[in-house]
Amino acid sequence: MAIQHLLLIVFMASILQAATSDTAYDLLEKNNFPRALLPQGVKSYMNHGGAVEVTLPASCDFNVTVAGGQHTIRFDIIVSGVIRPGSITQLGGVRI
Repeated sequence: MAIQHLLLIVFMASILQAATSDTAYDLLEKNNFPRALLPQGVKSYMNHGGAVEVTLPASCDFNVTVAGGQHTIRFDIIVSGVIRPGSITQLGGVRI
């Protein structure tokens, strides 16, 4: 009986590990966003039912050209928001 309980615990742990082994980039793709929406090098992320917090190694800036205009996008070390298929709301830690 003890062996059955141990096997059940190991099985449940492996399911939980598989469920949490996705990356922040995978989460973007699952919600119909490109992986490149986040800078490379995400250190960690937490997903609480769509409320997401991403930790980057450092804050970063990069420039993009949209419709002929140059824009600087700034990411803080912590970026947060609520992600659903096709939308990200309550975005924090990103400035344009």
